[in-house]
Amino acid sequence: GSDETVDAIRARVPADKHFIGYGTRHSLGLVAASADLAVAAEAASFDVCLFDQAGCMSPQTIYVVGDASRALRFANALDGAMRRTSMRLPRVQPSRDEAAAANDAVRRSYLTALQANSHGLSPVLAGPDNGGCPDYLIVVEPQGPPRTYGFGRIVVIMPLELGQPPVITKPFERIGVASFEGETLEIELLRALRGNIEKYEPLFVELGHMQDAGSLPDPYDFIRRDGDRA
Repeated sequence: GSDETVDAIRARVPADKHFIGYGTRHSLGLVAASADLAVAAEAASFDVCLFDQAGCMSPQTIYVVGDASRALRFANALDGAMRRTSMRLPRVQPSRDEAAAANDAVRRSYLTALQANSHGLSPVLAGPDNGGCPDYLIVVEPQGPPRTYGFGRIVVIMPLELGQPPVITKPFERIGVASFEGETLEIELLRALRGNIEKYEPLFVELGHMQDAGSLPDPYDFIRRDGDRA
């Protein structure tokens, strides 16, 4: 359940009982400094599109090591990748309430996004219409804690510069990483992510393989008889 639900149940548990609450968990992406942005974007698009980004192992925020310019370039690469991957993994048409919430997220994204810079790359990228709202939304925001919407296909891109306050303040399910060698990341990068490296140890996996896709159906299976996407 939600963090609020877990806290409410914990408050009612007798003192002599041991309570373990899982709570709300989300997952993150990380594009390392050595990563090819186009390759990383293709991998990230699969993780975002799979299960309509509704899984606890679906990336909600993706950090791009470097400055804001590199984060903007990745976001634009992800925009193209999302359009291609959406053809293979089309999103279910949202309900009216979800479409309204997604459109509200679009409006608010213009307040939270980075200021557009001189080379003209937009910090807000919306996919084609799907049921009255964008099929997906990509927003580039200043470096900070992860932003999680938890519905639709809304992914936030943030730069991750060393020497700034750590961005992760609570446990996350998985961190999908593009271009890292070995099983551990550099200590400086770990500190940029979560400060005290002893705080907790998330599961690091390869971006593009954050969750088991199983046997994917043919794209035709997503088409209703009336011709509209399911």
